[in-house]
Formats: sequence, structure tokens, C-alpha cells
Amino acid sequence: MASGKSAAFVGYLRGIAGSQVLSGQQLPEDRRTPTPDDLLRLPERPAILGANILVGDQDEHGQDAHVQQILREHIAAGGAVSLCMHPPNLFHGPQNLATAWVGTGHENDGKPDLGDLLRVTASVSKRYRQVLDQAIAYIQTLPADAPVIFRPWHEAGGRHFWWGRDVRDPARSETGVRALWLDTMRIVRAACPNVLAGFSAAMSHFSPIDYGYPPDDEVDAVGASLYSQAGEFAHEQDYPMLVSKGRPVLLFELGGDPQHRGWSAGDIFWATHRYPEVVGFVAGQDRDSLVSIPGGARLLGDARLVNLGDLDFG
Repeated sequence: MASGKSAAFVGYLRGIAGSQVLSGQQLPEDRRTPTPDDLLRLPERPAILGANILVGDQDEHGQDAHVQQILREHIAAGGAVSLCMHPPNLFHGPQNLATAWVGTGHENDGKPDLGDLLRVTASVSKRYRQVLDQAIAYIQTLPADAPVIFRPWHEAGGRHFWWGRDVRDPARSETGVRALWLDTMRIVRAACPNVLAGFSAAMSHFSPIDYGYPPDDEVDAVGASLYSQAGEFAHEQDYPMLVSKGRPVLLFELGGDPQHRGWSAGDIFWATHRYPEVVGFVAGQDRDSLVSIPGGARLLGDARLVNLGDLDFG
């Protein structure tokens, strides 16, 4: 488990459950708007900055150095970081970000056997280790004692990623993603001991929210991507199931349902009050960002929210 500043951060999150919520904002890994610089012009800096580690050989890495510098400055000011990755389909296709998604109409297609990634004799195992090397190199550009939550193979209970739920053999795919998560965290934390292990579920109508959940003692923080019309989990049991894990609960991605308009700061406000054990959220990109949504800047003045200037975990 974590030590130093990272352990102190986890203890801090446990201590504020039910009373305060850390504000957060995802930074785009590409040149979309709002840009990272636009997001940093908010009247208050969020306590958590999220970023996507690009690990595909054919990804556009032009923004990496800029985003990494923003993250370093954020950490130096006392902030925390949440990282994920969208690995390209390691089994076939071009090795770029777009192949992380299976594509509309292919969600019910059979998924690859994730166990092959862990078999050193399999050709895809080499690609897998290259992905981890790239993730480690990215994390190592940040201060070595920084509280960094890494949430690999996120949203696996959904069908939209190539590592996600295989509707034809869900038991196999769940076993595979659990083993993959454990192996990834073992390798990454051996190289980056400050990293906190995050289990990040899907906003999914198809799987229990703890689909692929590893042993409790391997996890530092739990949470989900929550994209919905009213800031609600898909199933009534989702929130209590996350709370039952006994780990700090965060909404690692928070935004509106892509099929509906009208997402606003009020929805974030009610989501954090509806789920009082949630100790942090990271607003999504594009139209879900705190810059884009109505009332986003004002929301950061809410007395219950902890912004960068308020964050103090020793």
C-alpha cells in the first residue's frame, strides 16, 4: 500500500467522507477546447487534475510535455492527480487512441482473451509491456512523492472498450480484466511507489459496478465514470456497493448524458449531495468541463467543495 504523501492523501480522503468533496477537472490530451490553459483560468483551481496517458505508438504526443508541466506545477502547489489511459487495441489494428473503443455496432462482438497479455510467449505480451513502460515513463515525469491515483483498464464493465465486458463470455472477460489490473498495478507501483491504485468502474447498465474488482487490499480508491442526465448511477445498488468496499469513493469522470443537453453545475452539486460518501469528482472534458457548463465557475465557491487552495493533507 501507499506511504508518505500518498498515504497521507488517502487518510485525508477517508477523513472528509460525508462532509467535503474535492473539486477536479480533466485536462484534454489533445488540442480540443476548452484547452488545458482555458481550464486553468477558472477563478479557483480544482484540487484534482485528471489526465489521460497516451500509450499508443501512433498517438499524437504533442501535448504531453505541456500537460505534464501543468501537472507538475499543480502538484508543487499541493494538488493531487488522477491518471488513466486508453490503450490501443493491442491484438490488432493501428496502435492509436481511436482503437481503444470497439465502435458503434460492435459492442456485442466477441472480445479477445486478456490472459494472452500476461503470457510471455504471446506476441501481444510485448505490446502490453510497451504500454506499461510508456505509462511508467509518463508518471516518472512527475514528482516522485506526488499523490497520483492511477486507474488502469477503467470502465471494464462496459462493452465499449476492447478490454471491456464480453457479452458472449462475461466470466472469462471479468477474470481476465481482474488479472490484468493486478499485473498492471504490480508493475507500475514497483517503478512508481507513490502511485495509488484506483479501481474505476463504468457507468453501465450491463454489469455490476464491481465487475472485475480486485482484492480489497490491492485498492486505495474506488469510483466510477458517471455520465448521466441527472448525475445518478445506473442502478440503485451501485453507490452502496462502492461504499461497501471501505475505500474513498471518487467520481473519476463526471458529466452529462451525451444524448441529452442541459448538464450544469447544479447537476454536479446535487450528485455530490445525493452521494455524501463521494469525496471527490473530476469534471469531464469538452461540454462537461467546469469552463463550459452553466455555473461551473460559481460551483467552485460552494462551501462544501475543497479546491486547490484549501487542500492540506500534511
